[in-house]
Amino acid sequence: MLRAIVGVIVGYLAMAVVMFACLMIAYLSMGTPRAFASGSYDPSTLWLVVMFLVGGGAALTGGGVCRVIAKRPKPVVVLACIVLVLGAGLGASAMAKPQPDAGPRPADVTGLDAMQKARTPVWVSFSNAIVGFAGVLVGGRVLGRKASNAS
Repeated sequence: MLRAIVGVIVGYLAMAVVMFACLMIAYLSMGTPRAFASGSYDPSTLWLVVMFLVGGGAALTGGGVCRVIAKRPKPVVVLACIVLVLGAGLGASAMAKPQPDAGPRPADVTGLDAMQKARTPVWVSFSNAIVGFAGVLVGGRVLGRKASNAS
């Protein structure tokens, strides 16, 4: 039981670290002009693609880490459900609050200011929840097979 709980917690933390590190690297390498649509605080299509790819990779990692630690498939399902519920909750909270009009984005805006005023579409939160759910399950299954074959 303790392995299962630790697997879920460490799997979730692994997802968070991978997401934070990869998105930070992506943002720093792309810069504000490529991460946002021209003159606005709306994320660019390129940034949305990067977010989904990184989110999927982080979910695969989290599911795999959870499975390796827990050594059973059920904790992976628990982690996937947590990701789905939290993601849906973020989407619901984004729907409930109106996005402020930040006005046009000046060319010399700082990266921190741009990220704080970013207006991510609500559908992205719900889509990330689904991508995360599926990614955790796949990551747990793939690494679970590899761990079983190695034994």
